[in-house]
Amino acid sequence: MKNLILFEIKKILCNRKNWIVCALFFFLIMLFIFSNNEKNKQYTKKDIEACEILEKWYFVKAGNYKKMYEQLGSSLCKNFSEVSAARSQYFHDKKYALNKHDNNALLKAEIAYEKAQIKYFNWGYKLSTGEVVDDHLPGKLGTLVFRLLGGPYEINEEIAYYKSQQTFHEYLLNNNISYIGHYEMTGYHFLYSCMNELFPSILALILLLLVSDIVSMEKDMGSYKFLLLQPISRGKVILSKGIAASIVTITMVLGTLFSFFLIVGAINGFGSSDYPVLKSDVTYSTTKDIPSNIYSVSSSLDDFCFATFSMEGDISYKYYDTKDINFYQGISLYSSGKPYQSYDIPSKDSSYIEIYKFILACLPALILFITFTAFFGVLISTIIHNSLISIVLSILVGIGVGFGRDRLLTGYLKRYLPFSYSDSVSLYNGTTCETMLRALITLGIGCVVVIIFNYLFFRKKDIVC
Repeated sequence: MKNLILFEIKKILCNRKNWIVCALFFFLIMLFIFSNNEKNKQYTKKDIEACEILEKWYFVKAGNYKKMYEQLGSSLCKNFSEVSAARSQYFHDKKYALNKHDNNALLKAEIAYEKAQIKYFNWGYKLSTGEVVDDHLPGKLGTLVFRLLGGPYEINEEIAYYKSQQTFHEYLLNNNISYIGHYEMTGYHFLYSCMNELFPSILALILLLLVSDIVSMEKDMGSYKFLLLQPISRGKVILSKGIAASIVTITMVLGTLFSFFLIVGAINGFGSSDYPVLKSDVTYSTTKDIPSNIYSVSSSLDDFCFATFSMEGDISYKYYDTKDINFYQGISLYSSGKPYQSYDIPSKDSSYIEIYKFILACLPALILFITFTAFFGVLISTIIHNSLISIVLSILVGIGVGFGRDRLLTGYLKRYLPFSYSDSVSLYNGTTCETMLRALITLGIGCVVVIIFNYLFFRKKDIVC
């Protein structure tokens, strides 16, 4: 059996088509890295431009509200002036930090900004509950505005959001860990991003292409006669092909990941292995659907309060805070699809874990997915003896899994179909209702079922040598 597996591995490695597929895999990963590097440059450039504009915007607003405060004596105007000045200072400091690539200055700017926001919304909470009354406004307009457009519940949630951000940034600063941008390609972040963003789209296609003709090529090459004349059962023959396919694909994927990890790390730095990322605390302990560990909270819509005085809706800082849907505290999901109305914060069922531990915890599901896909590719090749048709069918299945997975697979089909679990990162960070435990069980059962079907089809299939 061992010699048969080694023989099958040698045949896979000698297939020119497989080397072309491996080259395509390398190319797609390189394209992913270069694309993200370019996006990171553009993102930083736009970030600096936005900071420059908003620094001036809030500087002017701080002066306007200060004049209003001097005229009216209203605490509403005073707090608007103070928070506008704090926001202006934040965008000034962040612009400087981005230009100088100063991580500590960047984190200090973020923390100072979050403290100012928390102070402002704490005051807003007291105003909305009537604990603080602005007697300088006719009809207690300030209290009325906050009660109508930003009640205590919304303001409390906004405070919770900024506190979660402050805690995260203080951890980075205290542990001398560099902040990671969403598109930044450091070593560990490359692994995280690749497994989260690239693999779900292309991995099934690449793996199926690699093994799509592992059985059908025997007929094309006329080697069935030699193979079946050996004193080996058909069950062992097909099992050895599946094991060989799994070994080659697992080695290829993990080897490529590790190689690019070293290359990216040598060029851009590896980043801190202790960088904290969110994980679900229950994903490895239940098979039931779980709520996302990122939940949306309503914002106070205080831009309307600003508009009461200036006749201009001030959504600038909110748009900036929620400018990137896929950017939450460095890596995980950040804002919701409604950037002016809600923020997203970690749930009570989530916690932080070092990024290297996170990646290691994702590997079992990734390896099982590769194994299942390899055996599934062998099954396609077993059923269809024509290599060209087998390859075309594998391409169609791979494209369907990679790009139509969320549209085609819904409900129970998505829950119990192994191809649904190609994104091990989302399974572990809890941003999907699926759990890692269910994924491992489904993929494990899927491997067994596909192996059985491989055996049944190969044993009963009439083979013309």
